[in-house]
Amino acid sequence: MRAEAMPQDWVHLDCYDAVQEGVPALRRLVTDNQEGAQIAAYSLAFFPEQAEGSIAILLQQLYRTHAEGYLVDLLLVLEFLASQAVTAYDLSDLVAYRLHDAYAVGIAATLATAARPLDARDAETLVAAFLEEQLIYPEGSCFNEGRLLLYLQWWLMRCQPEEIPVLLQAITQVLPKAAGWSLSHLPHVLLCLLQRSNAARQTPFQLG
Repeated sequence: MRAEAMPQDWVHLDCYDAVQEGVPALRRLVTDNQEGAQIAAYSLAFFPEQAEGSIAILLQQLYRTHAEGYLVDLLLVLEFLASQAVTAYDLSDLVAYRLHDAYAVGIAATLATAARPLDARDAETLVAAFLEEQLIYPEGSCFNEGRLLLYLQWWLMRCQPEEIPVLLQAITQVLPKAAGWSLSHLPHVLLCLLQRSNAARQTPFQLG
């Protein structure tokens, strides 16, 4: 990676390496539940190379946390790190969080525990979340600067190829109800998935 980097990129790589040396300190902040623990937990998502050492600590904190925004962040960081880790991680034990009273926690838990490839039920749940403008900035969340729906949009556009048909079906069902934020973002997801589908030479999806 370094051998192919442009000269100006060396500074960025060196900065990343320098900050990565502080990962143990970030983990201690999370473990000790000190001030700044939530920011530290979110920061661990930037270092997927060290996912194996971070996931167990994040799970421990999840089980003792009740603040809704912090729960959202922990679930999303766990989902992201588990997807990047060399070792396969099963987060299915967290499925109970789907039923949390806070809608944002339920959506974050769905992302973290969804079976892959997505089934129709999870696809419909995630796409329908675009209609809930409360998720644009869930209270108390700092993951992705608190923009849960933008992360969900990014997540859906990078779905597995075999998940595209079920997501397209879910989007066409929800799109007529879209307004405001969802009306400006759901079509973007739809077009992205259609382009990917066509590029893969799959059977063209017919909009009904």
